[in-house]
Parts: sequence; structure tokens; C-alpha cells
Amino acid sequence: MAADGGRTDGGSAIRRDRWRCGLRFVTADLRASHAAVRDLLIALRPRLGPDRGAVEIVLAEALNNVVEHAYAGNDGRIALRLTVAPREVRIRIGDSGRPMPGLVLPRGLCPHRLLHGDVCDLPEGGFGWLLIRELASGLRYRQQDGRNLLRLVVRRG
Repeated sequence: MAADGGRTDGGSAIRRDRWRCGLRFVTADLRASHAAVRDLLIALRPRLGPDRGAVEIVLAEALNNVVEHAYAGNDGRIALRLTVAPREVRIRIGDSGRPMPGLVLPRGLCPHRLLHGDVCDLPEGGFGWLLIRELASGLRYRQQDGRNLLRLVVRRG
């Protein structure tokens, strides 16, 4: 282990920037919860660098899903851990809200449904998971000891 917390492989140091935070909010006030997510994303910008767009979208969608669906009107806390590496950002999100239906990640709307038919006929929801699945890899969800745990990876550059 290098002095700065990074690994050393064959003489070259690989620095990994780990960052943890928690969000506490009252989800009955969705505006305030969305503002807390927005403020967190703004605070993360310097850590993520210029290619942060995909990470911001994935985080915004995943965190807003926790606020709106897992806690759905209840107070809650979200634990967030990011590991920023040169080629990827690994994200871990934990909460104590309601589990995913069937303990399975949603598939998201199929792209062809977005292109065909009347936009007014599209159901509410499903777009966020489509974005998450398109922009992230290694999606893993499980519930353990009453906590929802979501892991995913967003490639950089």
C-alpha cells in the first residue's frame, strides 16, 4: 500500500480517491430531497473531473429512486460510497427503505417504446433505470439485514 492510500503495482502508484457521505432528509418534502441530491452532485463535481456527466446522471437517478420509492414519504438516510479510479467510478448506495419489488432491479423502459406511439401513453417511470443500465455496468442489488445495497460501475473517459 502506498503512503497516499493507493496501491503500488510494479513501482507505479495507482491513486484511488475514496469518498463517503450520507444524506438525511424528510422525503415527505420531495423538493427538499431532490435539492439535497442536487447539492450533493454539485459538491462531487471537483472529485469527478471533466468526464463527470455519466456519473452525475447515474447518481441522480439512483438517489432519486431511493428518495421516491424506497422511502416514499418516510424519513430516511442514504449511505453513499464512491471510489474514483483513473478508468472508472465505483458506486455503492445503501438505504433502509422498502426493497425492490421481487428483490430484482427494474429493467427500465424498452427504447422502442420511446420511439413508437403517443408520448402521452407512456407510463410514469422506467426512464431512470433505462439510463442507469445504459451508462453503468456491473449492476448488483441485494437486500441484507434490512438494508438495500446497490453497486455499480461507471466507466470514465
